[in-house]
Amino acid sequence: MQNTMFESSNDVDRQAVCILDPPITIPASLTMTTFAALHTKNINIPKEIVLEVLQNKKGVIPASLNCPVKINVCEEKGLVSATYYPIHNHHTGFHNTKYQRFKDSTRNLIKSYLLLSFPIVQIQNLIRGNVGFRGHRSFVPSKEAFISRRSIRTYYRRLQNSVRPENDALSVMCNVERLKAEEYNPILLFKPQNSKTLYGPPGLDALLNSDKSFALGIQTETQKEMLIKHSYKIICIDSTHGTNRYGFYLLSIHIQDEYGQGYPVAHFICNYLIYATLVTLFNSLKCRISNLEVHNVMTDDDNVCYTAFNSVFGPNLNHLLGKWHVFRAWNRQLACKVHSNDLRNILRKKTEENFK
Repeated sequence: MQNTMFESSNDVDRQAVCILDPPITIPASLTMTTFAALHTKNINIPKEIVLEVLQNKKGVIPASLNCPVKINVCEEKGLVSATYYPIHNHHTGFHNTKYQRFKDSTRNLIKSYLLLSFPIVQIQNLIRGNVGFRGHRSFVPSKEAFISRRSIRTYYRRLQNSVRPENDALSVMCNVERLKAEEYNPILLFKPQNSKTLYGPPGLDALLNSDKSFALGIQTETQKEMLIKHSYKIICIDSTHGTNRYGFYLLSIHIQDEYGQGYPVAHFICNYLIYATLVTLFNSLKCRISNLEVHNVMTDDDNVCYTAFNSVFGPNLNHLLGKWHVFRAWNRQLACKVHSNDLRNILRKKTEENFK
């Protein structure tokens, strides 16, 4: 057998770099790693041996098998040498192939497909290739032929935990770009902090707090259709604070659907709820639907939201308050203007009978 020696650096993939027959003796001063052959689903290797390729152990080798196939790898001062024992002492049928490790190129290809949002079934078909086709039934099965959806889902879970950027701003940017690349672009407005408006009307760029302001507006195609269909009834606007550790606001727009239920038709995330910011948010919605028919709008008892919405979709829209805000305003006025507890209790009665 030929003897071949290769120079190896840290960034070079260490594979079969030296094949010697007969085997050489490895000095005790050198670092040695043993790679066992993945010829069966049962694997049992001493713990003291480094096993970078055997992260998923499959079981225990039967005592009667004792297959000698292995590679002894030795490294010293950037020079890598190896001894390869290639002869199996048992049949190596295709049924053992599925217990082998995927090649790096295959794993990288699966991850690339997942990052591009390919369906798992489609990835499985692409990796398997022409397995089972009439013209390829005499092929020798490879590990890729046995890839399962469960394996692909495992890669997906790992990617979900690893590929997201540690920087939240960069993560949001990546998600926005991914959404914009879809068949229907749901992004109404996107203005990152310390940046100009990247998508939508640039009204926020002229504000004094432009550098610190953040705004993101999202509306799906279905939400757009529902808004056009039911906007003539009433538009409900609700803002929620404290939805994340940054203290940003979530501004949601709802309509009443054909069943009388609330249906969300747009969402905005921002860190300021001042008049100028709200006007820009609502303008981004009007840019998407320029001829929206609006007659009534329901908000909380803060007039800023109504004033901004009326300036964009008005004028002279009917302004309504939600039930909760009506009762809060009622109780607030009672506490200020009615000093008798008995009279306050009477005025809080909800039926005419109890009021009398």
